[in-house]
Amino acid sequence: MLIPIVPKPTLNARPRLKFYSPPRHQAAVCNHLVMNYSGRPAAVIQLWFSNAGMGKTACLLGLFKNLGVKVIPFDARHAEDQAANVPVRQCEEALGEVEVAIRGFDGVRQPAVLFMDDVDMFLGRQGPLVQMTVNTQLLCAYLMKVSSRGHETSRTAHTPVAPIIMCANRPEVLHAPLIRECRADVRIWDITKSEKEIIVGRILASLPKCDVRTLVETHADESIAFFAFIAHRWAEETHNRAIANHGPRKSIQIALNGNWDPEVPAPSLRDLLKIARELVAARQVRQTPFVEEA
Repeated sequence: MLIPIVPKPTLNARPRLKFYSPPRHQAAVCNHLVMNYSGRPAAVIQLWFSNAGMGKTACLLGLFKNLGVKVIPFDARHAEDQAANVPVRQCEEALGEVEVAIRGFDGVRQPAVLFMDDVDMFLGRQGPLVQMTVNTQLLCAYLMKVSSRGHETSRTAHTPVAPIIMCANRPEVLHAPLIRECRADVRIWDITKSEKEIIVGRILASLPKCDVRTLVETHADESIAFFAFIAHRWAEETHNRAIANHGPRKSIQIALNGNWDPEVPAPSLRDLLKIARELVAARQVRQTPFVEEA
């Protein structure tokens, strides 16, 4: 009798993170897109906020990919320029690209969205002494104008409206009139313990569910980004072993030729808990205040 050989599960050296969006968040995003595409939006802007590292951006981008929605990005890199009108023009061009896609070109329509990540980094007040810049004020004014398009009486019925989805960690620093009702649909990106286990389980796909539960419970207060970095750190250790086997010079040549992809063995719970302790310890060192010697 032949006994089938079951291959040992492995983790790719470059973790392809498959994030999970909770159904209620998926429903809210889909409703926002559908209402804008149908020309009957309750709000043109949808703002998602939570603490940093909770997977908003990655989960939303994964959701857009699954839905076949083209993402037009706009982030802090475009928000400042020596000329005050440049950021507004770039935002207008990005939104125009969304409008061209959803209204059709040569009879072909494609779902699209303007995705603005970390808006509190470039649309809000940065502190009591650093208020909004001229570029920020102009950009906020333009977005307020755009957010009113869904309620224009002169607009033709059923004309698609270009949807905007934003992410932020600190909504309290944003321009209040920009995110008020009827301009923005403000949502909290909250995840339950079971949803967190699903997301971490997809990041560490080779780890048994019971071990995923133990890892999440051990570090219950940590963000999704913390567990994603654990996966990268485990893959990094495999890279180090492969570099030691090939030698630094040969490893560099292999990587330059595009053939660098060492097989990463499936980690054990003990390995991951060890990495997690090291990350927590490193964070404590970073947070220790520096005291100059007298």
